[in-house]
Amino acid sequence: MNPSHQQVPHSDASTLALDLARKISRGDMRPGERLPSERVLSAQSGLSRQSVRKAISALVTAEVVSIKAGRGAASGSFVRSNLVPIALLDPNREPPSFSEVGQILEARRLFEPPVALFASIRMDERDYDDINDVLGMQRKANDLHSFRSLDSRFHLAIAKATHNDVVYQQMVSLMRELEIARHVLPVDSSEQEIENTLDMHSQTLEAISSRDPDRISEVMSRHLAMMEQAWEGVSARKFSAHAQRLGFTISGDV
Repeated sequence: MNPSHQQVPHSDASTLALDLARKISRGDMRPGERLPSERVLSAQSGLSRQSVRKAISALVTAEVVSIKAGRGAASGSFVRSNLVPIALLDPNREPPSFSEVGQILEARRLFEPPVALFASIRMDERDYDDINDVLGMQRKANDLHSFRSLDSRFHLAIAKATHNDVVYQQMVSLMRELEIARHVLPVDSSEQEIENTLDMHSQTLEAISSRDPDRISEVMSRHLAMMEQAWEGVSARKFSAHAQRLGFTISGDV
């Protein structure tokens, strides 16, 4: 089973709203995509249709979902934006401090480079196509919101290429933290962010495909430095030089 499609038990409308918000935020459901019907969501979650409507209403209030009246496939609940407010992603959590964001970025540097190396060993043609498809969708994105919604999906596709469910779930958790951290970091112009990220994602996929550990480590280091430099700019602190020098090598059959 694809780990991104596993069913999560829901105790009430708020937990269903949270689950849908997280799926939308990480790109499992994209802008313009229709949500499952109330009947399907009710069956999947074990909640009443009234509770399902309450969960969807919370997403509508947050301007994440819109409702179209009518009949047939043109009606129903549709994803409006993948930019989900922090309050919806984690309602009991305060926005992270600069120090907490720094810790998230350090954890990312510890985790993502070896995941990319591991993916290079286990990736097959289908995995490559999945990662490349996300990159293609990013190239076609016509606004920053749509483009950003695919960023987590790109990194999750790399984690999926490891064929290790534990690694994938850990990446889901890390991407969730990064989504929250991104709200307190400054943004370059939309055009500049899109151009820089597209270039780095292309280089990342090429490096992983090369299966060259040194090349992967070097590209991943520059990739992660993009958010680290943004954090340095707003926090007036320097990112740990020790963290930036961390390197990992995976070799042999795994």
